Amino acid sequence: KLRVNLSLRPGTPMDFRWPEMQALIEHYRLASNSTVMAYDLAWEPSHYDHAYQQRHYTSAWRQWAQKRYGTFAAAKSAWGAGNGADFKLQTPDFNSLAVPPAAWLTQDGPWRRLLADYRLFLDELVGAKYAEARRLVRSIDPNHPVSFRMQHAGDPTLNSPSLMPYDLWGLRDAVDIWEPEAYGRIGDWERVKPGRFTADYARLCDPAKPVVWSEMGNTVWDPARMAPSPERIEWTAQYYRDFYRLMTESGADGVFFWWYPGGYRVNENSDFGILHPDGTDRAITRVIREEGARFLAAPKPPPPNHWI
Repeated sequence: KLRVNLSLRPGTPMDFRWPEMQALIEHYRLASNSTVMAYDLAWEPSHYDHAYQQRHYTSAWRQWAQKRYGTFAAAKSAWGAGNGADFKLQTPDFNSLAVPPAAWLTQDGPWRRLLADYRLFLDELVGAKYAEARRLVRSIDPNHPVSFRMQHAGDPTLNSPSLMPYDLWGLRDAVDIWEPEAYGRIGDWERVKPGRFTADYARLCDPAKPVVWSEMGNTVWDPARMAPSPERIEWTAQYYRDFYRLMTESGADGVFFWWYPGGYRVNENSDFGILHPDGTDRAITRVIREEGARFLAAPKPPPPNHWI
């Protein structure tokens, strides 16, 4: 049976256009539609790069810090940036407090306590916005869970100055399903394996929520030949097999493969399809047929044998 993780667009919960979303849900009577399995309120959002954070978060960050500490002297003391400290802030007050630079976001240093506060600020900002969007949707449709495609959220191997993912901890009271994406896991088993952390961290944040990989796949397109590459299809089939191993060992609850039909995607110069364009199986599809049944029948992983 077909089930749809239905995207409500445009906009995201950070700038939620509720009257339009409400009109969609009510006009199409989605609350009583059994084909809809969940609502997808955002497509791969993040905190993006430092310039984005400067434009969008500076004022809110200053207000958050002032509310938390009252005086700038108290904030500097808490951050270890007072007199005689190795780490000094050049700003004289909250009104000139800047978003932490990209290097502080990606490298450890004496600024770590300030960074912990900044990350807490981001968690609370995103959590409040997404929780309110979820509340509004559930106020007219209590029948469907609400979440979104979380891109690199929970990825333990991403540390980039050009993209800062959302933190799952901030979303623990704001979504009904954990929906990480797997594009950071493309590679052999050693590259796939860190997805165990993503699943475990999601369950630490809220063990009651299912963990569903909202996008997983790999392009098989060869730009030089302008055709699918047989070698890439075979490699991707093994990647899918390794990913099923990850899901089984981590006790994941599901996956959405990106994408269904094979063929050239014009705006992306890619082919993520699991089928050939004529609808026949690729090696990828055969792996899904073999491993899918095993995954569904697999027992949940055993409890930890050592706690840290």
